[in-house]
Amino acid sequence: MSPVETVLAALALHLAGGVLALVTEGRIAERATVALAAIGSLAGLAGAAGAFLAPVPTLLVAPWHVPGGAILLRLDALAAAFLLVIFLVSGLGSVYGLGYWSSREQPRSAARLRFFYALMTVGLALVVMAAHGVLFLLAWELMAVSAFFLVATDDVQAEVRRAAWVYLVATHAGTACLFAGFALLNARTGSFEIQKVALSSSVSAVFLLGVVGFGMKAGIVPLHFWLPAAHANAPSHVSALLSGVMLKAGIYGILRFSSLVDVPPLWWGLVLSGLGAVSAVSGIAMAAGQTDIKRALAYSSIENMGIVWLGIGLALAGRALGQPSWVALGFCGALFHVFSHACFKSLLFFGSGGVMHATRTRNMERLGGLVRRMPVTASLFLVGALAAAGLPLFNGFVGEWLIALGLFDTLRSNSSGGWPLAFGAPALALAGALALASFVRIVGVTFLGAPRSTEAAEAHEASPLMTVPMAILAAACLGLGLWPSAVLPVLNAAEGAWLGAPVDTGFLAATLAQPVRAVILLGIVLASVSACLLALRPRSPRLVPTWDCGYAKPTTRMQYTSGSFGAAITAVLPGFLAPSSLAEPPNGAFPAAASFWTEAPDPFGAKLYEPFAAWWAGRLARLRRMQSGQLTLYLVYVFLTMLVTLAWSVIRPYVR
Repeated sequence: MSPVETVLAALALHLAGGVLALVTEGRIAERATVALAAIGSLAGLAGAAGAFLAPVPTLLVAPWHVPGGAILLRLDALAAAFLLVIFLVSGLGSVYGLGYWSSREQPRSAARLRFFYALMTVGLALVVMAAHGVLFLLAWELMAVSAFFLVATDDVQAEVRRAAWVYLVATHAGTACLFAGFALLNARTGSFEIQKVALSSSVSAVFLLGVVGFGMKAGIVPLHFWLPAAHANAPSHVSALLSGVMLKAGIYGILRFSSLVDVPPLWWGLVLSGLGAVSAVSGIAMAAGQTDIKRALAYSSIENMGIVWLGIGLALAGRALGQPSWVALGFCGALFHVFSHACFKSLLFFGSGGVMHATRTRNMERLGGLVRRMPVTASLFLVGALAAAGLPLFNGFVGEWLIALGLFDTLRSNSSGGWPLAFGAPALALAGALALASFVRIVGVTFLGAPRSTEAAEAHEASPLMTVPMAILAAACLGLGLWPSAVLPVLNAAEGAWLGAPVDTGFLAATLAQPVRAVILLGIVLASVSACLLALRPRSPRLVPTWDCGYAKPTTRMQYTSGSFGAAITAVLPGFLAPSSLAEPPNGAFPAAASFWTEAPDPFGAKLYEPFAAWWAGRLARLRRMQSGQLTLYLVYVFLTMLVTLAWSVIRPYVR
């Protein structure tokens, strides 16, 4: 079988498992559906790996009786790189879901969730393999609608329903831009096939439409407003699929669209890098004020997608100015971070799901002390947090390292016009510092200290069905951080597919060796300092009573909460991004109680989009009179529309 046929067989297994979940009941049938998904994911990974070994991209062409459509699938190295992410997270998520969202605990929605989980996997894989515009849009809509039903899994809650509808409106707004982009491509080339085109103003318009359409899917600021609520309210393994995989569909789309021209204009790269820098800083800044652990992780995904776009912008600028080092560092850094984010963010959402499963809450203000009750989950979550913070030894560091090297290289280059890219370096450093502070807050408040609620005090460790997928992802985070050259062939092959030309493999190999040497040197230094401190410490410490501030015994109310910890980080943020503080002051001469808390709604949604939508809703309310519910009136509307269309077709030849 060819790699394309292998991937299609894998998708058939996923779909068969989803259908089986709908038509069967019982624990044995449930495990059979998960087994089909796991086998399908392994087959998909094998097909993707086979694409890297194939000398040329593999194609599958079949007739399709849809007007203007054609079944045209192309599996090159760029598509195969994203298939690795899709099948890895989807397969592990299916196994995780057996322990997290089983039919025994969720009889009303478990089967439906597994069906749409499989359907979304199929849609994602077809998106990255589609080489025809009509097929691409069909797969894109399949992915989008499946995600809507997955977000709305627990639809008995009003918050969940609202998050799902906001996502659906946002994704269809982005899809409308993609429809327009493919229509312009068809007008330019006479075909819907995704192929190389000559640079022109219409192609630049296609690129801008792609920035909006794919940026909406990737959650780039300010198009991210749907993302926090959708990721927070979906089941945790669905959140992992949304964040770890679906956001990458937007990344893949912008990479594929930008590869259609040989030499893009410089402003393409500057636009993407600017949006990436803004998203990286503002995304993690907004995460610092969240008390909901899953919303904080969702905002962190916005930061990471900003880092990826920053790398893609650097690579596009390198193509425009003839700087191959920028191209290699930007593209490979972005793609490596795609792999890294899929691993550590899926791990973090799995970990948060374990916490929610044990405590029935995702509010960090009610957690604490879980490291004693959930030591395995806490340890694995810590690995994901260290990777997400971009610290050495873990995979999150490597991609950011490559992008930072490329951004600093713009300062040494003599190419005119690329100097604005240098501003991405301080933005990347600031995002990294905020990410470190944010994940110290998340880990410290959630797992350390004393329990703040009865639920946290009675928490229990997650089942092996949940911890084993987490352990695999944690091993990937540590393995890619210590041995980044393991994915060197994948990076080089994907870069060659994106450029349409062979690449210099030696340059990236030498660059990837640098962070490994830096980590080894850092380890030697830390070990030496630790040994010196241990040798110099006094042998018999002096014991003195501690100062207890007048309290005989500390209580859980005397430790930092998520909001108070985050206030120290968000205090420096501008008012638009900063969370709002609310309080109920004491009343009367002998007040019984007072309270203080913070709220951090999405500033773009609450202060920009929602007021705008409310203003338009008020203006358009007058049109509701046209919806009388009378069939005869609706037939009149149809007749008038046909009459206007006919009149326009008659007079159009005479209108210049």
